[in-house]
Amino acid sequence: MRPIFWFFSLLFTSQISWSDCYQLIHQPLNNHIVLVVDRSGSMSGQPMAEAKKGVKAFLRQMKASDQAALIAFDDRVNLIQTITSNPAQLINGVDQISLGGQPPCMTPWFGPPTYSMAPLATG
Repeated sequence: MRPIFWFFSLLFTSQISWSDCYQLIHQPLNNHIVLVVDRSGSMSGQPMAEAKKGVKAFLRQMKASDQAALIAFDDRVNLIQTITSNPAQLINGVDQISLGGQPPCMTPWFGPPTYSMAPLATG
């Protein structure tokens, strides 16, 4: 039996109402998000301003149980803010992002990429 048929069979063969089904099915999610912002020279001016504006708008809509980390990249990857559920810390991190070097596609390949990241979370 397909799951959808099982659901309707359960609904109509027992004393479960639609509101009960919603309560059984609805599971609040705790989202874990990593926001990645391009800070290469090509983002100079309006593109960077719009990117920061969009990230901040997203952060202001996070639920209290959501967690996010913030990464910025150009020819290097930098962890700006480790994972946190504090939107104010993340917004402060967005404000700290400044223009960097070339985008990765413009960087000559001389070896493995360079990362300056600490673990996103400990434990």
